[in-house]
Amino acid sequence: MKNRRQKRAKNNPRPDTPIHKTPTTHPQDSLAGWLSYIEGLHPKNIELGLDRVSKVFLRLTAKPKATTIITVAGTNGKGSTVTFLESILLSAGYTVGAYTSPHLINFNERIRINNKNATDDALIQAFKKVEQARGDDITLTYFEFTTLAAFILFFENEKETDLDVVLLEVGLGGRLDATNILDPDISIITTVDIDHVDWLGADRESIAREKAGILRQQVPMIYGDVNMPKAIKDLAEKMQCPTYTYENEYVYSHHESGWNWVGDGKTRSGLPYPVLQGEHQLKNAATGLMALALLHLKLPVSQQAVKSGLLAANLAGRFQVLSDHPQIIFDVAHNQQAIKQLAGTAIKHKRPGRTLAVVGMLSNKNIEQSLSPMKEIVDEWFLADLTGDDPARGSTAQSLMAILSNMVKEKPLSAYESPLSAYSAAREKVKSGDRIIVFGSFLTVGGILAGIQQHGRNEINA
Repeated sequence: MKNRRQKRAKNNPRPDTPIHKTPTTHPQDSLAGWLSYIEGLHPKNIELGLDRVSKVFLRLTAKPKATTIITVAGTNGKGSTVTFLESILLSAGYTVGAYTSPHLINFNERIRINNKNATDDALIQAFKKVEQARGDDITLTYFEFTTLAAFILFFENEKETDLDVVLLEVGLGGRLDATNILDPDISIITTVDIDHVDWLGADRESIAREKAGILRQQVPMIYGDVNMPKAIKDLAEKMQCPTYTYENEYVYSHHESGWNWVGDGKTRSGLPYPVLQGEHQLKNAATGLMALALLHLKLPVSQQAVKSGLLAANLAGRFQVLSDHPQIIFDVAHNQQAIKQLAGTAIKHKRPGRTLAVVGMLSNKNIEQSLSPMKEIVDEWFLADLTGDDPARGSTAQSLMAILSNMVKEKPLSAYESPLSAYSAAREKVKSGDRIIVFGSFLTVGGILAGIQQHGRNEINA
């Protein structure tokens, strides 16, 4: 067990909720050592609540002053919305910090300043400060500890001025998420759908109630989808939050030379389509533009900055086309709403040949409902175990096969011990005009991308 854990830490663990182990030694001065140490500090993998993290935060000197904070919650679309905001604000010349999760390959991806990942050394120094502040009396979860480290990097700097903007992607839910110890200047909820039912509730209104916890008294809030849940609407009214919802206070429309955005009495016309593909990505971009419109007096953004930012915005694992011949697509879609969006984009960009799917999922998802939108699109399934990456939560390829065998008749199904081996098998069978779509989990996409990065394309038939 010890050797396996050390090996996973060396490669930068991807899960936000790693398997608990009791730390026996203080971490060495390496990022891998610290991450391994942090994984075992708290007796539970996930324990939502603000008490522990708030107490440690009060002991730190890292406090936001003039920085504008935008907190982004939602079932799907959080990372993309943060990316659009980050890219546009950077194009406008502002200094921007972004905190997102989970990462695909390296932990450093989670904390960025001006679109540069935090260095190992910077993270280690921040971890040391969190460790000193928590003392011997408070244990922190992996996410709590690393969130505080991000705040140190954002707000405890040696520069004369703070960052102009900090973008916070909520890790889980909102109300009890560690990011929620900071008060935002704008609260964004991108979408609400069924996911993480063990923690957030089994129905949409219960989940919405948790996500609405990022709202603040009289602080503007944006809901980036149609059919805003009653729980969000009621709390926004109670807290007197100016509310902006997609298709009511702002909209976007297609135009022959691009797309247009209208909201809050403002118009952005002739915008270029972003690199991130799919109709849902235009909705995410429109939500970001609504936030910028509300901040126009404090953080004005020119039309050229918007155009440049939209073209520069890129995020791995969101209908990411790795190659065209054959076409290889990576998408971290892992729940019913996201996989439905993936299916829609895949249909829109149909190829003449077959579609091969490489899939690995976590067992806490509704796998049958989640995979259903892809059953008519996929011609052959390559199913991967995720138990090697996360034994506590990963599903097996055999369990996926049992579910799919009842859903897709007479379509080939095969099981593999890892995402990388499933991907290699698909690469051996893909032909000209075919495509491979890799999806189902951050672990699936990240595992294969890490393998490609480590071994090279030729070694895994890529």
